[in-house]
Amino acid sequence: MGDKPGTNEWHLSICSGRSSKGLTFGVEVDKQSVSVRDYEALTLNEWYFITGVREGEYIKLYRNGELRGTEYVGNGSIADTSRRLRFATWEKSTLYSHSASVLDDVQIYSRALSETEIARLSQGGLFAKSTLQLCKSQLDSAELSISSLSTQIVNLRNLSNILENKVASLVNENDSLNKTISELTHTTQNQQQEITELENSNMLLLEESAQKDVHISTLNQEILNLKAELAALKGE
Repeated sequence: MGDKPGTNEWHLSICSGRSSKGLTFGVEVDKQSVSVRDYEALTLNEWYFITGVREGEYIKLYRNGELRGTEYVGNGSIADTSRRLRFATWEKSTLYSHSASVLDDVQIYSRALSETEIARLSQGGLFAKSTLQLCKSQLDSAELSISSLSTQIVNLRNLSNILENKVASLVNENDSLNKTISELTHTTQNQQQEITELENSNMLLLEESAQKDVHISTLNQEILNLKAELAALKGE
């Protein structure tokens, strides 16, 4: 594709400039360019099935299987068929401009396709693109779900770590309380033992006191007996 006679043997293009918009299919016969155009603007981010056909003395342009224009070109031959094919590029002097579009499933036939064939190809191609877009949308949704699940898993792991730390802290506190209770129990047992020993000592003291009281009572009785004997001796 070029910008001067002898360089546009045939072209199928998408235009988005100020002077021309839409689709163009053209051929160059004997250095005379003939084009058929569809001036309806294209919508961004949408797939189109575009077909250009030369059938006899006419060229035809189709969009999504629908005929959008026909132009007479006569029965002359294409000026030059030996040039290399270019896709999504436009040659201007020694520079190349590139189209900001995506091409897929490009096909070139050695014969003119019928309207029925073009309609069938269009339906199949657009259905495949719609299915592909649906699959991509579902894949994006699945990736978002996976990302969300991954975030939830990370949050749950963080929460699990926090809970584990709290459990470990509670276990340490419980061990500390058990140790304190054990120490208090041991102290109580020692105090109880001391009380028992004091009670035993008190009982011994009481027994000794009782024995002493008995001994004192015996001594008092003996004193009384001695006094009686002494009084009897004095009376004789």
